[in-house]
Amino acid sequence: MYYYAHYFLNLMSPAGMIPDFGDAQWNSNWNRYLVFFEAAATQYQDPRLKWAAATIARQFIDFENPISVGLGYNLLDCYIWGTPRQATPPDALSGEVMEDVQGKKIVFRDGWKQDSTYMLLNYRDEGDGGLNFRDYLRDTIPVEEEKMTHGHADENSIVLLMSGGSVLLHDGGYRNYMPSGPFGAYRQDYFHNRLCIRPEKLFMGQKQGEYRYSIRDAVPGQSVLDFLHNAGSYRIIRTQKVDFITLPDFDYSRTRLLDEKMGYEWDRVICYVKDPELFVVFDIFKARIEDYFTLANLWHTRKILSQGDHWYDTIYDRIQKEELSTAKKLLIVFPQTQSRMEGVEKESRHYQEELVIHQTTAQHFELGETLGMITVLIPHTSSTQPQEWKERISLLPVHNPRAGLGIQIKHKNRTVFVGTKNDLRMDIARDWRRPRYTYEAGKIRFGDIETNGDFVFASLEGPQLDYTIVNLTKALYKEKTLIEVKEGFFGLAFDASPDQGGRGKLRYWRDSTNIKDLK
Repeated sequence: MYYYAHYFLNLMSPAGMIPDFGDAQWNSNWNRYLVFFEAAATQYQDPRLKWAAATIARQFIDFENPISVGLGYNLLDCYIWGTPRQATPPDALSGEVMEDVQGKKIVFRDGWKQDSTYMLLNYRDEGDGGLNFRDYLRDTIPVEEEKMTHGHADENSIVLLMSGGSVLLHDGGYRNYMPSGPFGAYRQDYFHNRLCIRPEKLFMGQKQGEYRYSIRDAVPGQSVLDFLHNAGSYRIIRTQKVDFITLPDFDYSRTRLLDEKMGYEWDRVICYVKDPELFVVFDIFKARIEDYFTLANLWHTRKILSQGDHWYDTIYDRIQKEELSTAKKLLIVFPQTQSRMEGVEKESRHYQEELVIHQTTAQHFELGETLGMITVLIPHTSSTQPQEWKERISLLPVHNPRAGLGIQIKHKNRTVFVGTKNDLRMDIARDWRRPRYTYEAGKIRFGDIETNGDFVFASLEGPQLDYTIVNLTKALYKEKTLIEVKEGFFGLAFDASPDQGGRGKLRYWRDSTNIKDLK
């Protein structure tokens, strides 16, 4: 119970409630969380838990209108189990909730106020625990559309995004009838803000004047949702955290979904850029078998206010009957457009009419081949014009697009660079040596920065270069060395040879330099 008290506390959102991941719906069961936090605050003498209870009470209770007998019972429980102790808000910002074994969630946040920016990434799989109980649930009721832990197919999904008191992305909802609605409503992967993958090739069609086929006429393609839809039955997969780092200028996570039966890996890399405030999302697919695959990058919304070439300005004006603040909008930008199909389709989601924005590609993959997709999510006010943002974001040149992905963002007098490696094992030698890292095999050039690191975050203002590179042995800027790991000695060689030199990797390297001074 101590674990779950802090687990739920760290999930608290600016909406004054726990986000509705899995089998839940928007702001449901707040009265139970209220009693839980009151009792936990007393048990553990923790003013942060009291803050959670007080926040829920302020958000949902009208003490001037005592009309619910059930609420009266809840408040009586709060009085019995709680104490009138001081309430203190937490001060932790972005972090794991709580770890990568049981919780399997990451929260990005800049504070604990109602107008704070908040994103919840859920990469929780069904897990291995409680097999007897999971089997019993599966054997006794028809729940094929969900995990046997009452979760949805929401692995690597962005469950909630809020900023300025506005809901910008949210989850799919509970269901509209038993045992589940059409296509597993609202549990299946295509109801979530995630990458959906199918082991077939979508017929993409073409617009007027395009060259995919031998004529220049428009050729109707398949509906992406129709292609993805099935009965909604849940596929058992595994997930794991690859990395998470929080730093003053950005936060970085990499989480992985492994579908061994279908034969692929999918890494979702999220970079929360704090100035200018936006989220860069890299979705990286890796084929474990040789086959055709379709990749559909899905983002759900209520309304599209305006759109242009590869950008969509969106809002959530309501969730069911609850009217929402639209002070902030969400601009969704797809900087990478080569061999991609985009579109908007209507859908029924969370008991209301919504829209799904997709960027989709389909092709044959060789064994081990990777392919990446990029989305930039920009919370903004009405004073910001979406077209201005679109012109400030562009692809970062990568010498081998199959090896890595990157974008560059113009902001005031500086340029921000964000890049990620696609295949984290590309620099591994396949022989006896230890360490096995080989720089020549693993290096990628992101613009003027070359490294074998997993992730690059840098900004350039005049001659001043600030940079952070994750999991590296070496980095260069225009062929001049930024950092290089010194050689050390490593023993226990498989060929029984004496200790020999090698270069291990740095967890990350963070520094500033004047590029004119580099040698």
